[in-house]
Parts: sequence; structure tokens; C-alpha cells
Amino acid sequence: MTATAPLSQTTVSLHPVALLAALREQYEDALLSYITDRIPPADWHRAEDLADQTWAYALDHADLSSTTVDEEAGLPEWLAATARIVIRRHLTPATTCDPHWAALTQTLGHAASWPEHWHEVLAAHGQAALLRRAADDLGGDHTSAAPAALAA
Repeated sequence: MTATAPLSQTTVSLHPVALLAALREQYEDALLSYITDRIPPADWHRAEDLADQTWAYALDHADLSSTTVDEEAGLPEWLAATARIVIRRHLTPATTCDPHWAALTQTLGHAASWPEHWHEVLAAHGQAALLRRAADDLGGDHTSAAPAALAA
């Protein structure tokens, strides 16, 4: 469920870096809690690094002016979505945890070259949904190019 949180007019009119700094001050503790709750207990020491990656990714990709709040996370929706992307990347490193990752990147190219919305689909819905979305975006039925294990 989402809600809209008011941002002051001064905050909204700031340069993106200044806006991010103001938002970071406001949401840093909530973001750390959100990340810590979603990673394995043995990885607690990585939470600050993951939070830093979340802020950096948000600066490059998120709509910082959006005022919609993810009520479950207690964070702006763009920040919660960005955190999910960073957490998913942490939990499923390309070379070790997921045997299908190599086939996925072979099919779609390296993840760094993907459009932003593909990362969001992957974070929210998984690899099968990403393949369906990529096939739609690429303008045809590309499931035949994808390994059968990934298309299922």
C-alpha cells in the first residue's frame, strides 16, 4: 500500500545531489532497517554498503521528486524499489547462486546494459517475468532464444 508524503517546496526544488542528501538524512535509519530485515543475518555487516549502493543507484536512476511512500517499507516508493534491486543483486550474485544467471545474461546481455525497468521487473517478479517483459520490449516472441529452463 502506498501513501503520499509531503515534501517541502524547498526540498523539491533542490539540485538532485542536494535533494538526495536531504532525503538520505531523513531516511537513512529506515533504509538500514529495511535492508537489514531482508538480508541473511550473517550479512548484517553489509547493510551499510548496500545502503550506500542504494543511494548511488537512486541518484542515477530514481525519480527523486516522487512523493509516494511504500507504507510497508516506510520509505519513498522509489527508495524502496531501488533497495529491492540492490538487495536482489546482493542475494543472487551472477556467478554463484543462480545457475540460470549466465544463460539469462547470454540471452539479454550484461545486466549493466539493461533498461532500468528490466531491473525493476527482475527485483519485483523474478527472472521469468523479466524474460517475458524483455520479449515484449524487443518486439516479438523471443522465448525461443531463451533456454527452456529460463522460459518456464
